[in-house]
Amino acid sequence: MSTLSSAWNLLERVAYNHGRKAGLTCLVLAILYLWFPIFVVTFMSFAEREVLTFPPSSLTLDWYMVFLENDAAISATITSLQISFITTPIAVAVSYTHL
Repeated sequence: MSTLSSAWNLLERVAYNHGRKAGLTCLVLAILYLWFPIFVVTFMSFAEREVLTFPPSSLTLDWYMVFLENDAAISATITSLQISFITTPIAVAVSYTHL
C-alpha cells in the first residue's frame, strides 16, 4: 500500500510540475493544427501557376485581380458577408439565452 501511495504522490508532483507546460504545449499544437491549413491555402493563393505546386516557383497577385474583376464572385462574397453579419449576432444571442 505504501508503494502505491508513494507512486501516486510522485505522479501528483510530476503532473503539478509539468502539467501546465504540457497543457500549454497541447494548446499550441491544437492551434497550429487548426490554423496551419489556412496559412498554407493563403500562401498558395499567391502562386503564379494554375496548378498548385509546393513551394510556388514565384508569387503574384494576379489571382486576386481575376477575383476582383469577376462580378459573380464579388456578388457572392457580398452575399456571404451579409448573411454572416446577420446570423452571427443571432447565434451569439441564442447561445447566451441557453446558458
